[in-house]
Amino acid sequence: MKGKELLPETPYQEIVAEIWRRVLKHKQFGIEDDFFDVGGTSLGAINVISELSENFELDIDDVFTAMTVRHIAECLRENQEAMKQKLKDILHFKDLKEISDIELERYRSAFAGQNRIKPDFNKYHQVLLLGGTGFLGIYLLKQLLVQTDAVITVLVRRHWDAAERLKKQYEYYFGDGSYVQYQDRVQIVYGDLTKKCMGISEDLYGALAQSIDAVVNSAALVKHMGKNDDFVSVNVKTVETVLEFASTGCKKAVHHMSTIGIAYGEQGEHAKTLFTEYDELVEHPLNNQYLSSKYQAEQRLIRARTGGIESTVYRMSGILFDSQTGKYQQNMEQSTAYIFYRALYRLGIVPEEIKRPMDISNVDMISEAIIRLMFSDQEINQIYHVINPNALSIGEILKLMRGKNTAVSLKEMSVDEVFTYYQKTHPSKREHFYELAFHCEIISWIGKNQYNICMEKTVNVLEQLGMAWNTPDAAMVERACDQAKKEGFC
Repeated sequence: MKGKELLPETPYQEIVAEIWRRVLKHKQFGIEDDFFDVGGTSLGAINVISELSENFELDIDDVFTAMTVRHIAECLRENQEAMKQKLKDILHFKDLKEISDIELERYRSAFAGQNRIKPDFNKYHQVLLLGGTGFLGIYLLKQLLVQTDAVITVLVRRHWDAAERLKKQYEYYFGDGSYVQYQDRVQIVYGDLTKKCMGISEDLYGALAQSIDAVVNSAALVKHMGKNDDFVSVNVKTVETVLEFASTGCKKAVHHMSTIGIAYGEQGEHAKTLFTEYDELVEHPLNNQYLSSKYQAEQRLIRARTGGIESTVYRMSGILFDSQTGKYQQNMEQSTAYIFYRALYRLGIVPEEIKRPMDISNVDMISEAIIRLMFSDQEINQIYHVINPNALSIGEILKLMRGKNTAVSLKEMSVDEVFTYYQKTHPSKREHFYELAFHCEIISWIGKNQYNICMEKTVNVLEQLGMAWNTPDAAMVERACDQAKKEGFC
């Protein structure tokens, strides 16, 4: 620990250090040690910021450029209404821009005349799946196994029971015995995407390079707070590793999972009103480390197309629970969408200043859509917006969560009313306010976005391939709520 001998020198540093001691439950750090290097986690960092924001104003993205006591202390600005500003950041969305008729017509005409797109489930025979043990990854594995006859190679980190863990993960979501019928088509390879040759032997790397004809990259660091180097290592350098593999041996296409979040943030006075599947560049700064790393990854892929490497990018918003079973990712505490809706529901708040509808895109529908798009005769080098177009207002979503439970009261509130509610709530019972303010930072980025996100092109292609998006209903949301209770996260 490089700052171990350096003790707090200023009152602000002492305030930060004292909070670190409580959160980390130890004192073995100095003012120049990085929080994450001395045992801190992303959730612990949120707790630190939550406490500081009671009396100070601070820019979270600025804080995370150097998560040290010294730097955080330098970021502090006294502001007794800092909490109100945090709540406003989350609960006040800017209005979307008025859609330009010319821009919309140009967008629609771009795909209106395309040839009929048909399924081609023999398009790929040997698929390398990265991130296959993650929430989206395991669903992609299922769709690859169910919809195609391809042999799937899953790269996993070396662990003594990795094969068994993959089986358990699969059967957790899809039922006991569901993996057995497909396991002969699954080849597990131990490796590490952050290392040379993906962390596997040169001989195996060469053999895979000669046999794999498609790479599905679902590997990503998806938390919204953390060290910038970690985001770059996993989200950017991993793509560079994939591209190097794609350029070795036989021809292979890359199918990359990205985020619609690259459109989020302050867009200024740009005349542009739509963000579509044809947009490869963004014209505004991305200060959020996660979103910036995902954008950088996309740019690597797009540039590589000029060198002959085929790639398709799938942009998604929040990846939510299985529409049929209600199952979430197993680390539900990291689901921003769930935390956001749960906090609003527990507090009985319907945000008055969020007018735009919100999509509910379920993991089973997203994965089905991706594999259908992947195994089609559509032209190469596409971008898709894999987002459910059947959006609902927050009020409608919360009412679905409430169901028949008339004991739960929901009230539309302005940010001022929410802040008054917060002030009147005893500090020991402010947990859900803190969740909104400090666990849902990405929501503030959504709120800053003023582009109209378009997915008509993608919806059109999926309809040609025989898939229509579901419309969220009470039964579906009830299954998700029941599953959350079962997992002890309600």
